Amino acid sequence: MNRTTIIGHLGDDARLIQFPDGQFLAFSVAVSSKTKEGEKSTTWFSCTSSQTYHHEQLKKGKKVYLEGNVGARTYTNKKEEVKAELYLRVSYIDFVERTSLLENDIVHQTS
Repeated sequence: MNRTTIIGHLGDDARLIQFPDGQFLAFSVAVSSKTKEGEKSTTWFSCTSSQTYHHEQLKKGKKVYLEGNVGARTYTNKKEEVKAELYLRVSYIDFVERTSLLENDIVHQTS
């Protein structure tokens, strides 16, 4: 079973993509962590979701909790360089907020 959970920040506003059989959302999410040496590392995920009712809520910088199937693919950029990317087919979206009193992350049920 391929099931992944990530918590990160949106890198851009979600785009609503139309196609003949329906529509989906496309957006990127940055997941940050620290190494043992204290260096910051960021991993980017290209995300898609059929949960289009979240379109207006998915704005750049918003912190999200996502579940879905992860994969990797290669592509050739405009400079003709072969690159790799991680993608997440999102099946669950929730929003994470920081409280000023507790300084803990709180996940709010929205789905």
